[in-house]
Amino acid sequence: MATIRILLATFRRPHLLARALAGLRAQTFDDWICEVHNDDPADPEPEAIVERLQDPRIRYWRHERNLGVTATFNLMYAPTPEPLVSLLEDDNWWEPRLLETLRAVLEKHPEADVVWSNLRLWREEPDGSWTDLHQTVWPVPAAPGIRRFDWPETRQVTGHVHSNGAMLVRTRAASAHILPKDTAAGLTESVRERSYCHPLLLVEEPLANFAITRVTARAQERRKFFQQQVLLGGTFFRHHAPGGRFGRELFAAARIPPSRSTHVLVLGALQSRAGWRWLRFVRPADLMWCLAWAGRHPRDAFDGLSGRRRMSALWSYLDRHTALRSAQAASLPQSDDPPCRKS
Repeated sequence: MATIRILLATFRRPHLLARALAGLRAQTFDDWICEVHNDDPADPEPEAIVERLQDPRIRYWRHERNLGVTATFNLMYAPTPEPLVSLLEDDNWWEPRLLETLRAVLEKHPEADVVWSNLRLWREEPDGSWTDLHQTVWPVPAAPGIRRFDWPETRQVTGHVHSNGAMLVRTRAASAHILPKDTAAGLTESVRERSYCHPLLLVEEPLANFAITRVTARAQERRKFFQQQVLLGGTFFRHHAPGGRFGRELFAAARIPPSRSTHVLVLGALQSRAGWRWLRFVRPADLMWCLAWAGRHPRDAFDGLSGRRRMSALWSYLDRHTALRSAQAASLPQSDDPPCRKS
């Protein structure tokens, strides 16, 4: 038994897997074990890379069939004796102090179950080289510290705040974080964040690197992604009263082009019996824009309105955990919340 168990997920990118493993082995905190999960049964390269390292902390698992992103990431939350777990995707890589820093933060903050690090962004070029974009996911202040997120943040209505490729999670409520199998690959963070006890803690210093790759072997699932964003909004609206400032900020952010998303919020409100209350933040121009969008994309509009029925397991998961987050925020938002431990 180690202090941290790491699931390293890989799929047809052996050259990137080697870089991810190098960053892991360079960690200043070394009491960890790593399971390398190869999601392409026909690819022998990951096993060869692990064997060459001869590191007893690193174990190799070849899936008998392709599981996909959601099922593979769910393996991170399987029962384990380690008190902490982490996920490392093959295209990302960590700075040496990541695990040491995140573990120290959780030790200092027993009320938190999740901590993650800011990430530096890199872009893959056609020749295989990497360009530092000199950007980070979160702004880095002059004196980086720990940023606390209490439920809810406006971006959590249809999205998320944490990054699963640079985080550390306590295992005491791990079973609650296993997602329904039809969760879209691009929404695993958004859906799972509903199951995390808050607060969530961000280390503002970038201690991990996020790769913007030229090619991905994963399916994009555009329509499924849209449907499930609507379900995220619908379950949020169902369990939260429409606060004035929060609602104004939420809909104002949704109006910003080019990624305008007022139609997602409107459809989400219509999914829930109580969601109509949030429609008071919709302006006439928003409604006209949504109707025009529905006229151009009738199939997407129908899918958005029928998602609750078609994806009942996902709706139930989101509904249950959103209710827990709402209850937590209403009762003990600034302290260790015992009911939250049972989620």
